[in-house]
Amino acid sequence: MSRDLKLARIYFTIYGDSEKSEAAAQGFESARGFIKRSLAGKLGLRYMPDLKFFYDESFEYGSQIDQLLDKISTHNGSDHQSD
Repeated sequence: MSRDLKLARIYFTIYGDSEKSEAAAQGFESARGFIKRSLAGKLGLRYMPDLKFFYDESFEYGSQIDQLLDKISTHNGSDHQSD
């Protein structure tokens, strides 16, 4: 939420290629009004903030780091076996 409570940032992630994330972003944008009305009824706020959707790349980045660490671990394990 922004300081003035007029904007709520919503981060999402999708496993797959960039086409899937683009389709998800478009889906969220087209459903923004519905989501906003649904949340307004449940949250009971005096003013419902505008919703802005952002693709969160941190899971992809974390997955890449895990893969690199696995490669290092596998490489180091094979070096010790040849000794």
